[in-house]
Amino acid sequence: QDKHFSARKTKFGNLDPLTDGTIVPANPDLFYGARPEQLDRRIRDELSGHIIPSTMEDKPMAPNFYFEAKGPDGSAAVARRQACYDGAIGARGLQSLQSHFQDEPVYDSNAYTITSIYHNGQLQMYTTHITPPVGPGKLPEYHMTQINTWGLTGNADAFRQGATAFRNGRDLAKEWRDGFISTANERVGSLSAEPPTLDSHPSDTTETYIP
Repeated sequence: QDKHFSARKTKFGNLDPLTDGTIVPANPDLFYGARPEQLDRRIRDELSGHIIPSTMEDKPMAPNFYFEAKGPDGSAAVARRQACYDGAIGARGLQSLQSHFQDEPVYDSNAYTITSIYHNGQLQMYTTHITPPVGPGKLPEYHMTQINTWGLTGNADAFRQGATAFRNGRDLAKEWRDGFISTANERVGSLSAEPPTLDSHPSDTTETYIP
């Protein structure tokens, strides 16, 4: 299996709306996520509206690395808005995994989602992080921060630098994602473990040390 699990042009119709439902579902050109079988099915079912973009079960889950491309006549502003939308979806999904089975939602102000845009020979990469609501009835806020820009068509060195940054970002996003999935699996496993039976004999469960 490919190390990086991806899909193209998939409508994110299974996710809960980020706002009031008036924004159309995201449809990124390319996105990377986890294989569904990596995560305990109970968690997948509970967090489906935040981490399962499509009802097609062969699509990546909890995506947190996105790529949007525009041709020479495409709008850079549109690409940036799409990347911002993608990043918010990714940040919400990873934050939901991070907070699963915790007493309160976790807001650590760290970015665990990366988005990238290719337009007119330039690669731009961004991170997105989530911050808590600023008041009662408010929604969390999502913040997109630019990492850098590379002119891929200028010369071979610039292309290699941009391509390396893209690959490194993709690897890092996978590391973050896999870490949260592993922790969530361990947490649900420990909480669902059966407690010791009441009729256990002390001799069955203890050891005596005689110096």
